[in-house]
Amino acid sequence: MATDDLVDELFETLKREYDNDGRNRISREELDSRKSVPQDSSLVVSGYQGGPSAGMRLPAVRPAVDNRRGRKAAEEEQVRQWNMVQKTNRTALASESMGAVCVHGFKVMDRAVSAISDEFYGVKRSEAVNEVMKRFAAKCIANCDSGILAVLESHPKRIAEDL
Repeated sequence: MATDDLVDELFETLKREYDNDGRNRISREELDSRKSVPQDSSLVVSGYQGGPSAGMRLPAVRPAVDNRRGRKAAEEEQVRQWNMVQKTNRTALASESMGAVCVHGFKVMDRAVSAISDEFYGVKRSEAVNEVMKRFAAKCIANCDSGILAVLESHPKRIAEDL
């Protein structure tokens, strides 16, 4: 039997034991008293509040000379400007998409860490089992962290391919 299988089996046995035996649970008040609020200076939030982005209005391009060649040149310039506006709008959308993915990744990681730490600190265990669970919790958090970072790192590549 592999080490991972033994750890999984031990984890399941301990989980069943502690779930069935309410006296090993720490009260919600005691668990909440161990939590702390992040300091105000630890996170600097950007001033961007969302909302509609500034739009671009295309000026009408008039032909330099009133002949067929001048009208064609004006029409080509109008198309170039239209393409520029579309690229600008896509870039702004990509920038907002990056922000949304980062916020989502942060929230998923925060919920995962909270759930694991609440479970870890919410049960009274022997010291040896605490060590096993600490390692297992660290492994779970590392897997979650790497998965979220993989999404955050691949998102700009996908956006760049679309742009």
